[in-house]
Amino acid sequence: MSQFRVVPSITMYDTFATFCTSFEVGAHDLILTDRVLYEMYLSGVRCAGILIEDDYGAGEPDDKKVSQILLAARKISYDRVIAVGGGSVMDIGKLLSLSQTPEMLENLVAVFERKIPVVREKTLVLLPTTCGTGSEITNISVCSFPALGTKIGLADDALYADHAVLISELIASLPMRVFMDSSTDALIHAIESFLSPKANIWTQMFSVRAIEYIVSGYRHIQQNGADSRSTLLGDFLSASAMAGIAFSNAGCGLIHAMSYPIGANYHLPHGASNYEVMMAVLGFYKDKAPGGAITTLCDLVSGLDTLEALLSSLSPRRPMRTYGMDEAAADAFAKDVIEHQQRLLANCYIPVTQSDIAQIYRAIL
Repeated sequence: MSQFRVVPSITMYDTFATFCTSFEVGAHDLILTDRVLYEMYLSGVRCAGILIEDDYGAGEPDDKKVSQILLAARKISYDRVIAVGGGSVMDIGKLLSLSQTPEMLENLVAVFERKIPVVREKTLVLLPTTCGTGSEITNISVCSFPALGTKIGLADDALYADHAVLISELIASLPMRVFMDSSTDALIHAIESFLSPKANIWTQMFSVRAIEYIVSGYRHIQQNGADSRSTLLGDFLSASAMAGIAFSNAGCGLIHAMSYPIGANYHLPHGASNYEVMMAVLGFYKDKAPGGAITTLCDLVSGLDTLEALLSSLSPRRPMRTYGMDEAAADAFAKDVIEHQQRLLANCYIPVTQSDIAQIYRAIL
């Protein structure tokens, strides 16, 4: 059986001000954002309350930070959540739209391990300010659990947004490094969903279009310089959403599974940790199972070597040894992936063992 669906409505605006007018942002809204975006776009907005994500700690969300934000939101009366930010902000925004039961607030890891059910309570509007996460489309929220040494993704239909809103203005000021981290993440979403055993003609249609948009955009930037990306912002936002549509149906796989211990232990942004393992995983797939979808992918990107050279010209990959990773960590991370990332491993292009995963980790040292 093949199944395909897109849950959030998708709306595009040129400016944040136009969105506020159209969506009648006001006294019933709780807004979650970060400090920079607040000062650029939201300082004059009147609403039930505004929570600034970075006031609760730097970096990507861990269970302590998320719990503090959920507790702060309990003091505010609101009917709708508007999350304006990158993947971290949107992932937390999804949790703010849920019924905040005492069990959820006291034991967040049990929620992410699906031992405590979640129930949707508020309307949810997501506005991405990077061009990679695709979180505005998906039913997934990711949180880091330092005590476990990894990140865990919660996938539940209660986490789907009602509205995904794409605004080119919100990504216009992204630094090149952040732009590359986030758009590479979108590319990986598109590639992993294309290779997933759950892929079908509908998901692959969105995967392929996203890959084409992103690779074409990268070639344009390679030829015309970093500033030329300003003419492509709408394409990259659309590609991110298309990749989100694809992986919300077909899933992501081994690249994401292997990136989580890296991100959790070395505090790399999600897109950067994905990029660390991306080419090694794709090379492993091509070596072990050269026929089928991996061959089609290679044709689509003019070969894995060509893709790697393109990415390296815009954003060179750092060997993981430069972050402090060694062979012992490779073995430990492989064990962690097997123990905590079965949701993602189910979507691998081919079955993998703990030994396979450790081998790939060693290849990126």
